[in-house]
Amino acid sequence: MRAFFLLLFYFLSTFCYCQGLNNLWLLGARVFYQTPNDRAQIDFSSGSAVLSPIQFPMNIKDVAANITDKNGNLLFYTNGVWIADRTHAKMPNGDSLSPGWNTNDYIYYNNGCLLSQSVVTIPKPGDTAVYFLFHVTMEGPPIYSGQHVWMTTIDMRLRGGLGDVVSKNQVILQQDVSPTRLTAVKHANGRDWWVVAQGHQSNQYWRFLVTPDGIFGPYSQYTGSIHGVDEGGARFSPDGSRYATYTSDTEGVEVYDFDRCTGLLSSPVFIAINDSATDGGLAFSPNSDVLYVSTGLYVYQLNVAAGNAAAIAASKQKVATWDGFHDPAGPIFITGFLKSELAADGKIYISTGNSTQFLHEIHQPNNLGLACNLTQHSLQLPTYSANAIPNHPNYHVGPLIGSPCDTLVSASKPVQTINIQLYPNPNNGDFSINLAPQPKQGLLQVYDVMGKLVHTEAVAAWSQLKRLSQPGLQKGVYHCRLTWGNKSGVVRFVKE
Repeated sequence: MRAFFLLLFYFLSTFCYCQGLNNLWLLGARVFYQTPNDRAQIDFSSGSAVLSPIQFPMNIKDVAANITDKNGNLLFYTNGVWIADRTHAKMPNGDSLSPGWNTNDYIYYNNGCLLSQSVVTIPKPGDTAVYFLFHVTMEGPPIYSGQHVWMTTIDMRLRGGLGDVVSKNQVILQQDVSPTRLTAVKHANGRDWWVVAQGHQSNQYWRFLVTPDGIFGPYSQYTGSIHGVDEGGARFSPDGSRYATYTSDTEGVEVYDFDRCTGLLSSPVFIAINDSATDGGLAFSPNSDVLYVSTGLYVYQLNVAAGNAAAIAASKQKVATWDGFHDPAGPIFITGFLKSELAADGKIYISTGNSTQFLHEIHQPNNLGLACNLTQHSLQLPTYSANAIPNHPNYHVGPLIGSPCDTLVSASKPVQTINIQLYPNPNNGDFSINLAPQPKQGLLQVYDVMGKLVHTEAVAAWSQLKRLSQPGLQKGVYHCRLTWGNKSGVVRFVKE
């Protein structure tokens, strides 16, 4: 039965990936051989890429972060410096994001932040009208690192549905972080989010837990190899079970297992690439088993489901070499391989690393070897675009059925919600729970804010009151869940 639900989860998450929040891509940056506001959009709402020209003033050179509603209608977008609403006007209080050397400079301000994967956008859990932008920038020499992770909040209920910035540049982390590896993934409960930032020239990883009750963290861990200062990227697999990071100056990619309950990385596997790349990108296949690494002149494929570290390293193969093509604008505008993204149509698209009119496509990214069918410069845009590829997390991945922190869903039967009351709240670890009597024994479970199960015990049939004494709990936020078959109730409490 467990296998059935895991299989069901896979098909649902893959199907849902072509619906909703990541359906629209906005691309294009002003260059000398086009009119100032010429841009392009790719709409995946039909299940295929539909290209069309569009006019708007924002330059999207390296950072492309936009979000749509569940029907694929544009809500807002940003280039890492300012935020535009769906009418392409600057959102009130939506300018001057990520203040610092990179974004304050005139050139950068007009082109947008020149750091790919420096912005990630997620909806607030439990409130479909509020969105969080997490963003970083880069400080100048001699540091060349991000010194902050900021959060900006947008409420789409304001201004008649056009949205407004209600909080901007809120510092949630003040540490040396990589400015090009900010990403996010759903918690195993299918509602909350993990936001992950990688340390600068270190093997430290910072994570935040985003819940309806607030932003928790930062939490930190050291694991794996020390990564350098050059560009690259980081990605979660669509199912959230794997995390990969690539830095061109370390000449390799590192793949981790990821625990969606705790937010912890484990089992690092480093695979050497060994070419002369100074930048690059990453993308996982829809089935989460195949990883693609673009390094400028080449694209490599790794079967990350091959087995142990040696098997994964042995699976590396080159699936594309730049064919010498350049944009008709001139020979300096080569169509190399740079940033990549799995789109809602199940294909992977790769930018060229230059101001060109083209993207590369991987048509069957689940297939190993040349059967993945990578076609070079096969998608021609209606205008010129540079490095920008959206940094969309998988908004549609569901709860991890059977995980120890799957606290919000049931398996085969619909959940019948039971009202439970916990008091006092806050408390010192001694508290009582009022509940409606049930004709069979139930199960009580207490989880910390990280999703870790910290206490469990039986609840006798026909109980109306349950008293607990847990003075050993650390101060913080907890969730108490009571379950009787397909009946369940959850209540939050605070241990002081």
